[in-house]
Amino acid sequence: MSANIATRKRRGAPSRLLWSRLIVCVIAASSSTANTANGSDDELAYKIVIDAGHGWAKDTGGDPGAVNGTYYESVATLAIAKKLKTRLVENGYKVKMTRTAGEKDLTLAERCKIANDWGADCFISIHLNAAANKDAKGAETWRYANVGTTTKRLADNVQKQLIAATGAVNRGVKTTTAFYVLKHTKMPAVLIETGFISNNAECKKLHSAAYQNKIAEGICKGVRAVLK
Repeated sequence: MSANIATRKRRGAPSRLLWSRLIVCVIAASSSTANTANGSDDELAYKIVIDAGHGWAKDTGGDPGAVNGTYYESVATLAIAKKLKTRLVENGYKVKMTRTAGEKDLTLAERCKIANDWGADCFISIHLNAAANKDAKGAETWRYANVGTTTKRLADNVQKQLIAATGAVNRGVKTTTAFYVLKHTKMPAVLIETGFISNNAECKKLHSAAYQNKIAEGICKGVRAVLK
């Protein structure tokens, strides 16, 4: 009697082990499915290239972009680009920057090549505007003239969210066939003029971390509205 019970227990042990393994597999599969649905699967994440316009450093010189006294466009664009990268990564996007410091020899063709070779899903170029009229102010977003629906939606949403986040004067979405980086990138691309460095009051805001954070947050929200 006791021998038979012992035999049954021994025979039952593998069955319990099998069920335990099956349960673990089911849980793992469910977790994997949930991660994919939430966009955490690295292979499914959208790839975004951020291009900080121009490129200049105190020790190497280069292209500073527009200048107002001691304020340089290339310095502000890089600071904004870095803050934007942080927000996009936090939201599950894969991000690559065309420059991370004062690279002075980075051509427009090389910036496009970085995005094209990586197979990016989106290209965002950050700039500061300038005008002879020192009272000119506000933000605008540029896209290539002949583009598909995704690029149009990207430009519209980025501009909308940028204005909502910063309270800047809305100069709208504009089209062009002249901007090299919009013409020679193979994915939806926008060029954002975040404000006027030639306007003294706006220039100071554009070089402040607090306002740069608002710009980055607005652009990020605009991207999330389209690439989701």
